[in-house]
Amino acid sequence: MQVSIESSEGLIRTLKVTVPAADAKDAKQREIRKVGKNNRFAGFRPGHVPTNVILQQYGAQIASETINQLINNNLFKALVEVKLDDKLTNALPQIEEVGKLEDDADFEFKFSVEVNPEINLGDNLSAVKVEKEVSSVTDENVDKMVGILRQQQGKWIEVAQKEAQNDDRVDLNFEGFIDGKAMEHGKADNYPVIIGKKSMIPGFEEQVIGHKAGDEFEIKVTFPEDYHAKEIAGKEATFNVKVNKVSELQLPELNEEFFKLFGNYSDEAAFRADIRKNMENNLATALEQKNYSNVVSAVSKAFDSFEAPARLVESRLNEIKKNQKNNVNDENLDKVKEYVTGEVKTGLIIDAICAKFGFKFDNAKVDELIERFASQYDNSEEFKKNIKSNRNHIMQISNMSFTTQFADFVLGQADVSEKQVDFFDIVNNNR
Repeated sequence: MQVSIESSEGLIRTLKVTVPAADAKDAKQREIRKVGKNNRFAGFRPGHVPTNVILQQYGAQIASETINQLINNNLFKALVEVKLDDKLTNALPQIEEVGKLEDDADFEFKFSVEVNPEINLGDNLSAVKVEKEVSSVTDENVDKMVGILRQQQGKWIEVAQKEAQNDDRVDLNFEGFIDGKAMEHGKADNYPVIIGKKSMIPGFEEQVIGHKAGDEFEIKVTFPEDYHAKEIAGKEATFNVKVNKVSELQLPELNEEFFKLFGNYSDEAAFRADIRKNMENNLATALEQKNYSNVVSAVSKAFDSFEAPARLVESRLNEIKKNQKNNVNDENLDKVKEYVTGEVKTGLIIDAICAKFGFKFDNAKVDELIERFASQYDNSEEFKKNIKSNRNHIMQISNMSFTTQFADFVLGQADVSEKQVDFFDIVNNNR
């Protein structure tokens, strides 16, 4: 077999492959024998059919199958021959030209592949500037979490003649009008609103404050310019409102009955200790994900100046079109392609960093991550067993471990500045 690179345009390499006549002939003879064995021919026993009879009936099929075999058997060998086998993107090779299959003649074909771009990483990662977020679970954080759990288990108690304040729940009847006309879907009865949660149009809840059950009044608001219903976005509206009742949230006591809602705790100290442990696990996961994101953004910014492989981008884009066809249309196609291009380039940068600077994935850290997740469950051994017996779960956790290990690898060599963040800020923003 002879192989030559006929052209190089951008990241595309076109190869010409010449298969010797003898090899092409052997491939054709094998196909002839297979067809003769697997098909019936009138007047002949299986395996004893003359070649000319087989070719009369199946000549075109034999030629097509032989050509496919010659291409499939020699394509990768050709890439190895010219030392391109480990330099390619994941885009599939494209057949450009296929020669004729003729007796006693060499068989030729041409195909093209896409090679990975050159990424200039420099001698080390010290020029990469990364912001590393750090945090810890404080006593105040634990107090706040206990407060949230109490609120979740609280009961709303109606308070007669109470003027509505922040955190109260008010049950309202209301009807909205724009330019004197009743709004479509703008009317409700006994609609519950918790003051301060900002579930209503901006300015609505604030005008309920100070009113008590039985009060009837008007509220004037302006719909935001980016409101989802375009026909009323930016318009002024008037709501006729009646307060039916005002309720306060009654919180449960921190006692044995409350603790049993969350587990078998001997006392408040044990309850708080477990809350802290779960918070620390959640914080560790949130910090790992956030700092990986920060690292990826930093290396992408530092090493982004190369051409994205067009075929690989197109291949990924087609996958998204196929799997998420309801989410991709002519209006957002350019944005989706821009996103895919960024993802492809980021993946190539990560691969290049791992290869050049000797990143090694540590499987032991996967087990450590499983242990951390399992520690949040009473039946931790059963959890670990289920995880380790499910290939998809193991792959998911391995991917999570890779992101953490890669981020730590880069942070150990980059120009790092630390930013202190609050537990709730990092955990809530990471959901």
